[in-house]
Amino acid sequence: MSDLVGNHVALGIIDPPSGMAQIEAKQLKTIAVSSAKRFPRLAQIPTLAESGLPGFESNGWFGIVVPAATPADVIATLNTALVKVLNEPDVVERIRALGAEPMPMTPAEYGAFIRTEIDRWLKVVGAGKPN
Repeated sequence: MSDLVGNHVALGIIDPPSGMAQIEAKQLKTIAVSSAKRFPRLAQIPTLAESGLPGFESNGWFGIVVPAATPADVIATLNTALVKVLNEPDVVERIRALGAEPMPMTPAEYGAFIRTEIDRWLKVVGAGKPN
């Protein structure tokens, strides 16, 4: 980030929460966002798909995982608490203020999401290609 702001590099790909303050302070010129849809907080910035790369989508994300042997009832309890918090209006507002979007999911949905992401990025790095 400091190399971008200091003009030591000409281009960078950053996630909005890491650079929102610099973007809003006009220390960085934002060319496009890599998500499928525009960010509400940066609604004037087009997506890469809108900018000539149809179908392009790449999103940063993070989530909570537990060891595989964790009992299902413990996972359900944790998930219920997390989803409840992620749906609270002040938490949603706070996450969006950072330039992110809350995505509460069930454990099954989150597992499917992770598998989809792994498959997508294996193809990008060439590891998903047959020999």
